[in-house]
Amino acid sequence: MSKPINYIGLQTYLKHCIGVLPDRYKSQESNRLTLVYFTVSAFDLLDKLELLQSQRDDIIDMVYSLQVLPDESGSNLARCGFRGSSLIGNPWNPQCVRVTTSISISLSVAIEQAY
Repeated sequence: MSKPINYIGLQTYLKHCIGVLPDRYKSQESNRLTLVYFTVSAFDLLDKLELLQSQRDDIIDMVYSLQVLPDESGSNLARCGFRGSSLIGNPWNPQCVRVTTSISISLSVAIEQAY
């Protein structure tokens, strides 16, 4: 017989994952955005988005910080969009509206009112 899920422990673990990657995932820095997406989605599935309310703006800022924007001439359009982590590149600039599907979903979940 399997043990029941420890929802409090799971929520604590997920909340920790939003701010700091667990040691076993440090090598996954390039996939940070994917990990944030699944963590925020897990809170949504648990119907506990309100637990992220205090971190909501930080999550949104982190997601936008991973956006690579076009330069003034538009010569780098093929390299624009979102990267998986901040290991490379440009600071966030809110003037670009090009958003990938996973980023859109992450933002909509993070922005959604929990109540």
